[in-house]
Amino acid sequence: MSLSNLLYLLPLPFCLLSYRDFPLFGNSTLGYFFLEAFIGTPPQKKSLILDTGSHLTVFPCSACVVCRDHQSEVFNTSASLSFHPIRFDESFFGWRCRKSGPTCEFRQSYSEGSNYEGYFAVDAFRFENELASESSVGLKHVFGCAMVETGEFYNQKADGIIGFGVRKALDRPPSILDIEFEEKRIKEKVFAICLARNGGRMALGGFNPGLHLGRKVRWLDSSRFSWGEQYVVEVKSIAIDGRKLDFDFKSIETDGGKAFLDSGTTFVYFGSQLFEE
Repeated sequence: MSLSNLLYLLPLPFCLLSYRDFPLFGNSTLGYFFLEAFIGTPPQKKSLILDTGSHLTVFPCSACVVCRDHQSEVFNTSASLSFHPIRFDESFFGWRCRKSGPTCEFRQSYSEGSNYEGYFAVDAFRFENELASESSVGLKHVFGCAMVETGEFYNQKADGIIGFGVRKALDRPPSILDIEFEEKRIKEKVFAICLARNGGRMALGGFNPGLHLGRKVRWLDSSRFSWGEQYVVEVKSIAIDGRKLDFDFKSIETDGGKAFLDSGTTFVYFGSQLFEE
């Protein structure tokens, strides 16, 4: 098993995973699926968009300049006894901040045009089924405290985003999947998602083969592709109203434009030639 990220897809009408799992909420009408996480001590609930196209976790924090309350109030950093803003040269989970200044600042852009700006912090990070467990007290995660949110991030109902994509550069903090694996909370760097008409389930560190129900499943292994920061899929054909497009889909690969799976959007993007066809 490669230590690179694996995404396991379950195309089912309903989902009941038996591993360390938790529910997903949302639908295609809303435009995204999200999970609920509980940050800080005592915990504050956050609704975070499940995004396989990025790897950072980000949501607005206290003193935010351009942002607002969403499904929950802005995260109150002073109310958490375990909150810690990351400073220059501090190290967490094998990653060291090299941004000079009083805080470790970041700016993250997304393909549909939205942006987050702020600083990195670390705090207790739990899912609902971990709240009552004594073993979850020490669970922590590096995330971005947004001071500015633009575009859809400002307008959306969800509080923020949680990325399960592959870290593009080592100067960026690890994803929650990286941390879970490094801290030996999960045995394999694998996660499984099952998206239904409304909501779904997600599992960390494994999957439930009993949910196959004879359907064809998809393994997406980030180590298999040169464009390793994304979960790439190979487009074989496209049919519109029963008519297959006459198009050389191999040109998508040779032209440098990969097709990758992004759970954070309902849009499909293709190059201009394929779009015109």
